[in-house]
Amino acid sequence: MSDFTFTMAPSGQFVSKFGYSAGIANTEPPVIWNPGVFDHLRNSYKIVDYERNLTRLGDTLTGHYQVVNQTDLDSYGEVLAKLAHDVKNNAAHLNLGPLRGAFRPCSIVDVMTRNQAGYQFLNYTRHIDREAEIREDLSQLLVHHDPEEEVFRIQITDTAIGGHGAEHLASMLSLIKADHSRHAHQKWEVIFNLLHDTRQNTNTGKMRAIVGKNTPGLHFKIQLHEVPSLIMEDYDGGLGLKFEGGEVRPCSEPGNFVFISNNGIALVQSEDLKITFDELFTQSVTDGLVTSPAYQQVGDIWNQSSLK
Repeated sequence: MSDFTFTMAPSGQFVSKFGYSAGIANTEPPVIWNPGVFDHLRNSYKIVDYERNLTRLGDTLTGHYQVVNQTDLDSYGEVLAKLAHDVKNNAAHLNLGPLRGAFRPCSIVDVMTRNQAGYQFLNYTRHIDREAEIREDLSQLLVHHDPEEEVFRIQITDTAIGGHGAEHLASMLSLIKADHSRHAHQKWEVIFNLLHDTRQNTNTGKMRAIVGKNTPGLHFKIQLHEVPSLIMEDYDGGLGLKFEGGEVRPCSEPGNFVFISNNGIALVQSEDLKITFDELFTQSVTDGLVTSPAYQQVGDIWNQSSLK
């Protein structure tokens, strides 16, 4: 389930300034690239109204529009830069993205590592009701990416709130390893990269408790990445995914949303919400890297035809 159409490509090459001296990039920490939406897909939205009247603004914000804050996007972009470094450093044999919340962060990280992450997406929706089906799909992915070596490194990137989905996935991995003789003598090293926000029912304790499932042949490690808002949680149009009858399909939907930035309160009209949010996310990541005191741009690869 990795054949979705992507809208982004790597643009500029960045290294940490702490590893950059005399024009020579140090390989530690690794090079990352900022993402950019392809030229022909840009300008997928327009500003149709600015609202500055507080009374009417209250009516707008309590209506049916999704509300997106530029500061949340910027913070999310900074976290994605760190996540890209972590994913590249971990060098897993299998990078897994449980759909739905994992789709955009995994897609952006894959671009920022110049397709070195190579995420495999797993339809993890309604994971309790579909446990047998998901377990079979996951088993096939594990067999396909098994290096047949002493150590099998698995990395999972996802968004999380209560931690129940991650906990259930960890239990499923434990069962698969125990039930298949080909995995019996392997050591599995499983890293969960979990993006979470700060809402009241966020349970980071439950996420960290996954390490309690460690066994001599299975080791879990939890890396938490805090953002002020997950932004895209359960927003089909903004994710570009549609879930129908147990199937995951790409979707293209127009729509409106409220955008709060330094320019004021904007009502945005989008021709394709997925592309629009790709634009907003990638621009925030790019702005963060370009203005960050921690990064140095050392190359520009946007016009390389091999990436287009």
